[in-house]
Amino acid sequence: MSFEDRIVHLLTYLRTDFRSPRSGTYRTSVTEHGPGNKSATIVELKRILKPIWHLVLIGILSGILAMVVLITIIEWNTKQNVIMSIEQVKEEMKSNTEKLLEEKSRISEQLNLTNTNFSILVAEYERLLGRIPCNLTLLEREINRLNGVLSNALIAKQQVLRKVNQLTSQLKSTQNNYQVTELENKKQRSILSSKRLDYIWNRCDRTTLQCSHCLPGWTEHASRCFLLSNVEKTWEDARVDCLNYKGDLAVVLDAADQAFLTNLTFQFKKANPGMYFHSAWIGLQDMVNEGVHFWVNGERIKWDVIYWRPDEPNNFIADWDTEQAGQDCVSILPPDEVGPEGWMNSWDDITCLGKRNYICETDALILT
Repeated sequence: MSFEDRIVHLLTYLRTDFRSPRSGTYRTSVTEHGPGNKSATIVELKRILKPIWHLVLIGILSGILAMVVLITIIEWNTKQNVIMSIEQVKEEMKSNTEKLLEEKSRISEQLNLTNTNFSILVAEYERLLGRIPCNLTLLEREINRLNGVLSNALIAKQQVLRKVNQLTSQLKSTQNNYQVTELENKKQRSILSSKRLDYIWNRCDRTTLQCSHCLPGWTEHASRCFLLSNVEKTWEDARVDCLNYKGDLAVVLDAADQAFLTNLTFQFKKANPGMYFHSAWIGLQDMVNEGVHFWVNGERIKWDVIYWRPDEPNNFIADWDTEQAGQDCVSILPPDEVGPEGWMNSWDDITCLGKRNYICETDALILT
């Protein structure tokens, strides 16, 4: 079937009265397919397509019109945005102009102030230039005065030399009296030989009357004398021994004391490699109230003088400690070396019944 036949068939179908209003039956008109009918069909097709084509044109024109309207709206919005941007720029320019005017005013004021200060400086400069001759005169007077002082100093020097000569003669006279003084010293030696002065004589040579600050074997530090005993004792027995020396167990008053005592234990261990040396008692304990440490002089530990070893004090209770007394007495453990960070942190709490070496201290003998 050709294309034209298909179109004729379609139009015939569309024009068919499918149902009779009276009979309710379908009826079909027979279409002839001759040449005359084909021309009529084409005419009919043109008639039908013409309004459709008009609708298509109207739709295209409507689309074009809609595009024009849309473009017009977009252009209008763009113009509005540009106008708003221009207004904002105007406002910013106005604000910046006001700021520039204010800055100009401020700079003008500073310029005026600078000009004023410059004028003052110029006036001061001219005033100083005018005073130079006067100052030169004053300097000349001062030079003359100093020359007079120098002359007086030379005169005083001569007087001092005369005084030196007088003192020299007095010294000779004093030397002549030395023998008399020596005889008097012999008398004093006999008086000083009294047993009541044994504490002093233990530190003095009775022949030369030369006295040391500390007993033999003791070490002086900060006007005190210290002894690290080579004997091991309990804390209580060690303190009794120190009291017999007219002293007590060592007390750490500051960082210098701690450094000295820690170094003392280090040097002792180094000098006695064959001796078992664990640590040395010092005068610190918390027997009365656990965790509250007191020195033997009755003072508490200072907040800035605390030198516990890591994880100490721990009040460890040994298996053999039947009284559950714990570790209430403190000793100093010698460091492996002196100097590294933390080497002074040497305090360790130990059970007071354990035997350790100990450090005694006494006051140094100061004769004035």
